[in-house]
Amino acid sequence: MNVEEPVTPRTTTDGSVVDPFKVAVLDPGARRREGDVLPTAYVRDRILLRGGAPKELHAELGKALAPLGLNVAAASSRVSLPASARATDARSEDAAAAVAAVLDDHWVDAMAISSADPAHVVDADAAMVAVHDSSPDIASQLWLNHVFLPAGGQFGGIGGQFGGIGGQFGGIGGQFGGIGGQFGGIGGQFGGIGGQFGGIGTPFEFGIPGRGGRMPVHVGLRNPSEHVPEPARRPVVAIVDSGLGRHPWFDRDPNVRVGAQFHGIPIGGPNADLGDGIVDRMTGQLAPLAGHGTFIAGIIRQACPTARLLCIPVFSVFGLADEGFVHQTLTLLLARHIEALTLGRAEGVIDVLSLSMGYYHEQSDNPAAAPALRRLCEAFRDAGVIVVAGAGNDAGTRPFFPAAFGGDVASSSDPSVLSVGALNPDGTTVSLFSNGGDWVRYHRPGAAVVSTMPISVNAGGGATVESGRRSTIDPDDYASGFGVWSGTSFAAPTLAAEAAQALAEMGSAKATIDLDNQLRRAANVRARLGAS
Repeated sequence: MNVEEPVTPRTTTDGSVVDPFKVAVLDPGARRREGDVLPTAYVRDRILLRGGAPKELHAELGKALAPLGLNVAAASSRVSLPASARATDARSEDAAAAVAAVLDDHWVDAMAISSADPAHVVDADAAMVAVHDSSPDIASQLWLNHVFLPAGGQFGGIGGQFGGIGGQFGGIGGQFGGIGGQFGGIGGQFGGIGGQFGGIGTPFEFGIPGRGGRMPVHVGLRNPSEHVPEPARRPVVAIVDSGLGRHPWFDRDPNVRVGAQFHGIPIGGPNADLGDGIVDRMTGQLAPLAGHGTFIAGIIRQACPTARLLCIPVFSVFGLADEGFVHQTLTLLLARHIEALTLGRAEGVIDVLSLSMGYYHEQSDNPAAAPALRRLCEAFRDAGVIVVAGAGNDAGTRPFFPAAFGGDVASSSDPSVLSVGALNPDGTTVSLFSNGGDWVRYHRPGAAVVSTMPISVNAGGGATVESGRRSTIDPDDYASGFGVWSGTSFAAPTLAAEAAQALAEMGSAKATIDLDNQLRRAANVRARLGAS
């Protein structure tokens, strides 16, 4: 495993990390907004502004918020490419122009909202409503900084993991839920008396170890990448997720990379899959997303052993990601890919983009919702990248973005995203937790999946009985390097691996690096995958 840059611990002071205590949930009954709105989770002290906006627009935004006693400043602004990116010949001039076009079209600036009055509760949605009233031209270029959650999530409702609408991690009365039990309920983790995640016979059943919930297992399987024929060109699968932990399948593998750079600009954040997976040192609690990216990487390794894996961390161990940071990360990956294609260089090209994440937009029933993310996914498609996204785990039909773009069938072009729901192990029935709707075009196994986990993960659960060398199973010790888990997070990389394997099986005539060939390869794979 190659690490692009030194990994540092991830804290809430890191600009790529969502502070759980700064997450708000839009209450449709408490806001005056145009059109119908639905609940959505967002960062309460950040708004997003169309990238490359002139400084004058920043100043106008400040003036619009001043009457509310709010200050605004750029928390992140468009990157500036160093001298190494400047054109030195005609081909590099074309590449530089193509990169500039990507940044102009897709970059977003994160704007931080604050107040000098410590008693003033800063709320991005309230600020946007005020700007819409006073400066509609500015408001048209702003949107909430939504919180991305894993598509393999934790079987909670809208507005927060492990709980319903209105509060992250559950209700009032304690972190992660009510009195007397971690994550709610008396006597049982994750709700209900005596049972994780709630009762049997509901979508929450898939969270119970032994019924699809995360738990360690032993697998007597050699690394699938050993002794496989070398393809004409190894397909590159970018996994934008939580990173990659230590595992014998990936350690010291030159075809696995964590993090990337683009002319010295880091792509992604700190690797959240390193370490023991403990999120609370007081209780020894296992992080909700511990090993998520590693699990996804193992799914792809099993189904396409020759794929090059590019693991880009964006999630924290809490399972939260900042939309602005995700958008900027994807924009840099796209710029890197476009430059490589223009230069005819394999390094930097992406063939498949696997996204086990998303969010519910406040106007998700509007076909024009999330226009910036939509345009970015379309740009990946138009650059010959196959984008695959999980449909979400709330057993509902409300569109989950970006997977919802899989329903864009009215366009003359193919949908920009292959949206994937989850099947049960029988390969035919749809998992009860899986979201559905006409926007979910594919289904792949996503319940009780076996894959890799970081061997360093060992939280405070412990065996229930220990007697010398004898004991029951330690439920959160993953020294075996393998586990079982459920979610559309794991159905998506199954389809991504199928796409990568189809690319690997193409002959040497299809290995040329240029945009036309990249588009042909992607079209062939789409035709082969069909829809199901």
